[in-house]
Amino acid sequence: MYEEYVFDDYLISPINGHKCKRLLAMNIKVFGFSSLDELDKEYPGFPRYCNSSWKKLLERIEKNKEYKKCDNCGKRILITSHKRHMKKCLYNAKCKNESCTNIINSPYNKFCSNSCSASFNNKNRKHSDKTKEKIAKSLKKEKKYKNFQCIVCNDNFLSYKSRYTCSKKCLNILNKNSNLYDRTNMNKIYTTLILLTCKICNKKFYKQSKSKRSTCSRECYILSITNNKKYQNGSRKNIYYFSKSENKTICLESSWELKTAQILDQLEISWIRPSPIKWIDGKNISHYYYPDFYLPDYNVYLDPKNPYCMELDKEKISVVSKEINLIYGDIAIILNYINDL
Repeated sequence: MYEEYVFDDYLISPINGHKCKRLLAMNIKVFGFSSLDELDKEYPGFPRYCNSSWKKLLERIEKNKEYKKCDNCGKRILITSHKRHMKKCLYNAKCKNESCTNIINSPYNKFCSNSCSASFNNKNRKHSDKTKEKIAKSLKKEKKYKNFQCIVCNDNFLSYKSRYTCSKKCLNILNKNSNLYDRTNMNKIYTTLILLTCKICNKKFYKQSKSKRSTCSRECYILSITNNKKYQNGSRKNIYYFSKSENKTICLESSWELKTAQILDQLEISWIRPSPIKWIDGKNISHYYYPDFYLPDYNVYLDPKNPYCMELDKEKISVVSKEINLIYGDIAIILNYINDL
């Protein structure tokens, strides 16, 4: 399209005839335009690179995708960072501290730890007479003990620091019941507790006067967020769709969800946006799964997913599909299942 202005070694400006290898925000004014947007408006699709620099850029992108195996540790490393890795991997040196026998694996460190560097550097350090006097005074100072009362057992105890409890046992009890005191203030303050009802499960619970809690537990908090959240899985544009079954506008998150919602409404199958489902992974950590559709008449969950998401969510789907009736996969699989209902 712009063969008159694009050559192997340079680009030519269509306004002032200036030559350059590539166009950037820094040199666009020399090229005869105020900004890159102005160039796109007047000459849409004008190339930013000459032919030689464009080939180099493509070669660099292909190089970044290639991996090479380290002979020492066996890790797969990008070719661009292979030399840097080999320097670190094959580097073996002793700690600079003579009393230490540890080996360092990095060429950027001289000591194996902070304690070794401190003991080595503080050997030949000399203090002035003033600093010696200050150190001697601080060591000779008598600590002023004050009387405190334990919040848990109400026993009196002496301490030179402000404390809430008299022992570790009382501290453990206090950490379990953290709503009994205010952590922000160092002085002993008994906060006023307010009785509330959870807006999700209607269970009664106590909260501090300063806290902004409105739910009784973490599960109810997640439910309250997901019900009011405009978008759950990223930063794409929201699709607002009027659901006939729920009789309200619902925010959908992809074009596949829009297709399934339209077909369900055409076939007059009732559906809702379900609440999140709790599941536990192999490391015994709890997570929440958010299926896209729930058909209450058939007790089935629908979740259209592309192949990339299927690979990422293998463990999640395998665990959740044992607990609920879940139909997932490509949009064609979901539509075939709906038509067979």
